[in-house]
Amino acid sequence: ERGQIKPGDLLLTEAIGGGLAWGSVILRW
Repeated sequence: ERGQIKPGDLLLTEAIGGGLAWGSVILRW
């Protein structure tokens, strides 16, 4: 199910801004 985060899930989020700034972070919930 989307939008549901359960304990132990591994989250990968990426952000791209203006094609110039790029960031990525991996979170252990």
